[in-house]
Amino acid sequence: MGRDEFQIAGSEVTARITDFQPGQDHLTFDHSAQGLRIRRVGANTVVDLGTDHITLVGLNSHQLTMSDFVFRG
Repeated sequence: MGRDEFQIAGSEVTARITDFQPGQDHLTFDHSAQGLRIRRVGANTVVDLGTDHITLVGLNSHQLTMSDFVFRG
């Protein structure tokens, strides 16, 4: 298990990540954090940012912190 950086580039990205490790991995967006929304849907966490929707499978939303995100916009 290594550190992973999941690149979210462009718009209208829909992704399902099954092995995200909070505190170790990063979600990297090519735009700012404005409008970031994190919500729990069943046993998963969904990260919405603009038209991007990222599902983190089996992850409790309370496990995420801002250090799990990188914004380059």
